[in-house]
Amino acid sequence: MLAVFYKEIEMLSDTEQWEHDEQRMMEQEIEKLREKNQNLFNALMAATGKNDELHKQLKEQEGYDGIAHDMERLRFGLENCRLLAARHRKEDWALLILGFCAEAGVAGSVTR
Repeated sequence: MLAVFYKEIEMLSDTEQWEHDEQRMMEQEIEKLREKNQNLFNALMAATGKNDELHKQLKEQEGYDGIAHDMERLRFGLENCRLLAARHRKEDWALLILGFCAEAGVAGSVTR
């Protein structure tokens, strides 16, 4: 009877050891993931810093006044595409380009 009791205690001890080992492995995996996450965060912050430096350099250039300037240049480019497509409005590609420009808010005057 005593031998059976000792055997059960030994089995419980093995189970507890296995659970302890399993928990330790999970904790190690979590720590690895935290380190990886921290490395990715650091890389993102470094890239953001480089982006800020680039933005500062662009601001220092003559004629650059931020995002509004970039948006205006893009709008001029779309307007040029729209004008080219308008000259060829009977062709399929031109209708596609006119549709893209209209979706972006670049449309011609209806009174022209």
